[in-house]
Amino acid sequence: MKYQIIGSSAETGKFATLSVVAATDDEARAMAAQAGMIVDELMPLANPLLEARAKWISDARSEFLEQKSQWLANYRQHGAASAPSMSDIETTYFTRMSEISATVEQMQLAVPDVGASFPFAQFVTRRDQRVRNTHRAMDGLIALRTWSGWTKIRPPCGWRCRCYLIMRTRRDAIRAGWMTSDGKPQFAVSWPNEGARLNYERGIFPDKGFHGPKYVAP
Repeated sequence: MKYQIIGSSAETGKFATLSVVAATDDEARAMAAQAGMIVDELMPLANPLLEARAKWISDARSEFLEQKSQWLANYRQHGAASAPSMSDIETTYFTRMSEISATVEQMQLAVPDVGASFPFAQFVTRRDQRVRNTHRAMDGLIALRTWSGWTKIRPPCGWRCRCYLIMRTRRDAIRAGWMTSDGKPQFAVSWPNEGARLNYERGIFPDKGFHGPKYVAP
């Protein structure tokens, strides 16, 4: 099996990637160690989608480490923080990783046999004190997976947004009464409360300045 390995050089600490062909994960890790790498993530590339995911993650991490290095060099030279701040750089990176995960999920659902098994999606927050009020209002939103509104409010829906979607199976939908036994949806979208609907329609949600385009699987 082909593996994409993401990590850093054991000698210099700089970002590094390595592609190897190995029979097992352990063998791939051993090959990385022989090449002088510290492994952060080991990704088996069984299909083109996983290869694309590996490349996106690698590119995002490389860009993040380059921006971080530039910021630190500027700080050491001038003795003052520069824009964007380190917090901004980290936030952009973590948000990008969330976007990659969500996009890969949608691409998997674009496979007809897979998508047909998950007719509905449910918006869920982390349900803790850090959740923003507008995000909390959306908790429990249920809509057809192909609902056009997901192009706007599929997580992440703001910087450091930790919300996510649960793909609900056909069996779930029938049991909950969202779909008839012969596969007919009973609604396109079910808002958890009036505030959620108004926030969406008035453009209050997602967070101001944070918007698509967001890919939704057909």
